[in-house]
Amino acid sequence: MAVARGYQRSQALAVAAGELGYSVRTGGNALVHTLGTDVWEHRRRDPAQGELFDAAMRTMATSYAPGVLAAHDFGVYSVVADVGGGTGAMLAAILVAHPGLHGILAEQPDILSRAPAHLDAAGVADRVRLVECASSTRCPRAPTPM
Repeated sequence: MAVARGYQRSQALAVAAGELGYSVRTGGNALVHTLGTDVWEHRRRDPAQGELFDAAMRTMATSYAPGVLAAHDFGVYSVVADVGGGTGAMLAAILVAHPGLHGILAEQPDILSRAPAHLDAAGVADRVRLVECASSTRCPRAPTPM
């Protein structure tokens, strides 16, 4: 439901779909052309859109998690980083499955600010280090050990 609501109510997706011709003709970003901003800034300016997007991404990550966990043994690591991991749904699933593992969640500051509640609900907040990492900047190369 979260994914469906996110797509149904996403002004950014409606604009992007309606202006696809602009992007095809020019190679430019339809959202920037129409709204004057990229999708991330749009979601920052409209927190409801950001929350819908977060919910949709959490739903998808949660549905993919069993397959990811079956495909790879994360237990061989002591720390796993999820760069661009949203509010941490995939990282939380990995940490729940591997209680000895710690995680690093690197994400844009506004999205990262919404992660603690979700990580806490999953019971893994005490094992996750949050690292601010904007898409327009470089993420830290080697965070200090936990």
